[in-house]
Amino acid sequence: MERSTACKNNCPTCAGGAFLRRSNMLLFINIKESDEMIVRSQATPKMQASKVESAQAKRVSSASSYAHHTLLQMQKAYGNRATAQLLQTRMQNTKPIQAKLQVGDEEYDPDIAPLSKWGFTAEEKLLYQYMIDAGTSDFTFADRGEMFTFVRRLAPIFAKDKALFDNGINSEFWAKVIEHEKDGHSLARHGPQMTEQKLKDRLTTGYIGSDFAPAGDEGYATSFESYGDYLVTQAAAQSHINTAYQNTVSLLKPLIDDYEDKIKNFDVTDRKGTFKFLDEAKKKRQALSRAIKDNNLNNPVATASHLLPVAMIASVIGSSTPKVGDGLLMVNFFDRYKFVLSHAQAVGKGQRVQPAEISNPQSTIRNPKYTTGKQSPLWNESQLQSMGAIQNTCTTFNPPNVSFSYTAQLEQWKMPQHFPDNGAVGWRG
Repeated sequence: MERSTACKNNCPTCAGGAFLRRSNMLLFINIKESDEMIVRSQATPKMQASKVESAQAKRVSSASSYAHHTLLQMQKAYGNRATAQLLQTRMQNTKPIQAKLQVGDEEYDPDIAPLSKWGFTAEEKLLYQYMIDAGTSDFTFADRGEMFTFVRRLAPIFAKDKALFDNGINSEFWAKVIEHEKDGHSLARHGPQMTEQKLKDRLTTGYIGSDFAPAGDEGYATSFESYGDYLVTQAAAQSHINTAYQNTVSLLKPLIDDYEDKIKNFDVTDRKGTFKFLDEAKKKRQALSRAIKDNNLNNPVATASHLLPVAMIASVIGSSTPKVGDGLLMVNFFDRYKFVLSHAQAVGKGQRVQPAEISNPQSTIRNPKYTTGKQSPLWNESQLQSMGAIQNTCTTFNPPNVSFSYTAQLEQWKMPQHFPDNGAVGWRG
C-alpha cells in the first residue's frame, strides 16, 4: 500500500488527505492511486472558537464526498470486511504510521499485504513482508518498477539466507548477492574482513579462525580493500569476458555460416557434383580451422586477451560426411575460463611466500574432514612477504555447458572465483 507524503494543497494539516468526522477523531485518508492507499487515524483537539468550528465544518463537508468515494474504492479493492478491519485498526491507533519501504514519493505500510495485481509469488511475498516489517532496515527505491525488480530478483536468495538482508542495502549486500547468484566462494577468503594477519594465518596455519582455508601450492593469500572494490572489479571482469565472447563470435560466425550455406545448397541428387561439393565443404572447414589456429583460440594461455578461447572439434571438422548443423558443432566452449585483468587503481592487498622459500614449506596440512586427499603446504611467518598494493584481479567463469552458440548469456555463467592477484594480465589455463 502507498501513501503520498506531499500535500497536494500545500496544507501541512491535511497533507492532501480527506477528513471524516467521528466524534473527536478525524479519519485521515491519504491517496496515491484509487486502488492503493494508506489509512490512519489522527486525534484532534476540541474546537474552542466558533470560527474555527465553522472552518473545520466546511472542510469536512467539502471532503465528505471524496472520503465516501475513497471508502467505496477501498471496499472494491479489499472487500468490505478487510476495509472495516483496517478502519477500526486505524481509529484505535493514535500513533503515526512508521513506513518501512520508500518508493519514490510513496511509502509502503506494513498493515496491508501486496496487491494481487502485482503478481508476487509466495516466495516474493515473504521478502516484501520482511521489507515492510518493523525492526528491519529501511528500503528505498526510485520507483515501483525498481522495487518489483528487486523483489523478484532477490526473493530466492532471501529464502536461502535471510540474515544477508539484516544490515540493509549496501556494497557488502550486493557483493554477497552476486556470490549467491553466481555460486561464488571468494568473499569468505578474499573479502575486506581479511586482515594482513588473517592472510598470514592462511599461509602458516591453513585456517581462518576455525575454518579450514589453506592458501595452496602457489603460496599467496589476498583480499579486497573494500566490498566496493569487489563490485567494481567483478563488473569489469564480466564486461571483459562478454566483449571477448562477442569478438570471437564476430570472427567465427561468417566462416561457420559460409560452411552452412554451402551444405544447405548441396543437391544430393547431383552425383557428378558430389566430389566438388565435398571439396568445397572441406575448404570452408579448413578456413574455420585456420582462423582458430591463427588466433590461438584453442590454446587458452596463448589466446589474445580480447578474444574468448574456444576448442576446435577435429572429429567434426575432419568428417568425411559433412552435413547441415555441423557448423556450430565444430567449436566448443572450454569448461572453464580463467583470466587476470588489470584495473585503474589498487583494489587489494596480500601476503606471499618469498620466491626462494616457495619450495621449502615447513609442514603440510589436510582437511580434517577427510582421512585421505591433498596435503596443502604451510610456511613460517618469517618466510612471508607483503605483496603491496594489488591492482589486478583473477576471475573464473564456468559455462553451463560446452556447446558453442551465437547467443550465449554470459551474465548467467557461474563465477566461482574472483580475487586480487598481481599475476600477468591475460588468460590462464
